[in-house]
Amino acid sequence: MKNLFTILLLGCTVFALTANNAHAQKKFLNAAEVSSLFTDKTMKVRDENRGSKRKNPETYSAYSSEMGGMLAKFDNGSRKTWSWSVDDEGELCIRRTARRHSSGLTCGFIYKENNGVYKMYNAKHAYKQNGKMVEGKHIELIATFSSFKKGNVLKK
Repeated sequence: MKNLFTILLLGCTVFALTANNAHAQKKFLNAAEVSSLFTDKTMKVRDENRGSKRKNPETYSAYSSEMGGMLAKFDNGSRKTWSWSVDDEGELCIRRTARRHSSGLTCGFIYKENNGVYKMYNAKHAYKQNGKMVEGKHIELIATFSSFKKGNVLKK
């Protein structure tokens, strides 16, 4: 009976560790997928940047052009022009001109949620596994992208 209990306990532990590991390992989009997702698209953006002085996440609409330009339109009507690029590993970088970002560069990997929402995570702890970028132990949510539409609908 003691052996049966030990086997059951070990089985439950292995199952729990496997389930926890499967949940923790996000598979990020590759370079072609990120480029296709962002090229000539308008989207809603929720900037989750916790390192700023803002108390709440900032939301805005953005258009990312085929040429690497990005136009952000905020709820108050103001607009900003940035640039975006994707490296060979699939890391998306957005160069901002705002002074509040020390380097003006925000980079991360994109993960697709089941509901058509895409999340950008800090790239510092991501690593390559079986040819795909996966998250490391400590990741930080940078931004959430949703409501993708083809073309620049900000002009209207």
